[in-house]
Order: sequence, then C-alpha cells, then structure tokens
Amino acid sequence: MQRILPASLCPIRYTVIMMKIIQISKFMLYIRNFFLTIKNKFKRVLTLCISFLKKHRKRIIGPIIFIIPVLIAIYFYYAPKISVAFSEPLNPQNAFTSPFLIKNESNLSIQNIKFLYKIYNIKATHPNIREITVSNFSILNYTLIKKNLNSNKTHTFYIDLTKPLLSLPPGLKTFDANLKLYITFDWFVFTCKDSFQFKAVPNFQGNIKWYSITD
Repeated sequence: MQRILPASLCPIRYTVIMMKIIQISKFMLYIRNFFLTIKNKFKRVLTLCISFLKKHRKRIIGPIIFIIPVLIAIYFYYAPKISVAFSEPLNPQNAFTSPFLIKNESNLSIQNIKFLYKIYNIKATHPNIREITVSNFSILNYTLIKKNLNSNKTHTFYIDLTKPLLSLPPGLKTFDANLKLYITFDWFVFTCKDSFQFKAVPNFQGNIKWYSITD
C-alpha cells in the first residue's frame, strides 16, 4: 500500500529539495569560479613570462645557444655503447664453439648485462644429402653475462650454440646460418637494448667462422 503524506508535510519536503538544489548550485558556482581563477592566474603568469623573455631575450638566447651544444656533447661523450665480436673457435671445425667478446666502449660503467639469441636460416649440405634445412632455434629468456663492466673493458662469455647441430648428421660438406644476439644492460636509471647479427660462412681454410653483418 502506498503511503500518503499529510498535506501539512508537503511544503516541508519541497523546502528540503529546494535547499539541496541551492547547495548544489552554489557548489557548481564555486567550482566554476575556482577554474576561472586558475585560468586567469595562468594567463597572467604566461604574459609575465613572455614579457620577461622579450625584455631579456639577448641575455637568455646567448647562454641557451651555448648550453645546448654542451649538453649534446656531454651526452655523446658519456652515452652507452657496446660492441660484440667472436673470438677464435675452441674447435676450428665448429663455429658454434666460438666465445663471445663484449666490450664496453662508453666512458662509464654499465651494469646487469644480459643476452638472448636466435639462430635462423640454418642450411647445410651433406655428401649423401643435397640440402638440409633446420628450423629456427632461439633462447627466449635473458641470461646474465656480468653484473658490472667498467669503461673500455672486455668480457669473454660463452653460449652453447651446439643445440641446433644435434639434429644434423655428421660429416657436413657446407654449413650456413644466421645468428641474432640481443643485449640489454643498465646505464644509470635507464635500461638500454642493442642487437648484433652474425653469419656463419666457411673461410679460405674451409673452416666455418662467424662474421658480423648489418641489419
């Protein structure tokens, strides 16, 4: 059953509703005035800044022109840079036994050097088989190389690259493969990434070696 209010209470209910509407209106007006005040102050500060720059532009432009090249030079002087190369293979007949040489070529130390790699386009020929193609092989998790590497220092590390060869028959005639190495390291508060590509091809002596190639 619906409850019916007495007629004497109706004006009170309408008064309460009107008071709430007035309070909401005052609050909305306060918010509007607040944002208008912020806007006006921002315009005033912006006008003062523009006026100051116009008045003292000759004093400001000179130092800016000097500071920007100095900052750029400082960045390139201390910018992180690494290089990766292969050393002579432990087994001259197997390029996959070659250790890696990573060098910190920057003027500051780097930390937490990690790597992952991918071997792809693996092809080989065998005296009894015309051509052998092996599927791509990759390590998907980053592995720590060294916690800290000082400026202009070199570190030797080894990656077991023999796994892609397990499915190949012995006595290969030729072998061809590409290797992509991904390196991450910390420099100050930044995490830097770099990648390097290599190709395994026979040298003049017939031994397979890795050679650096561009992307």
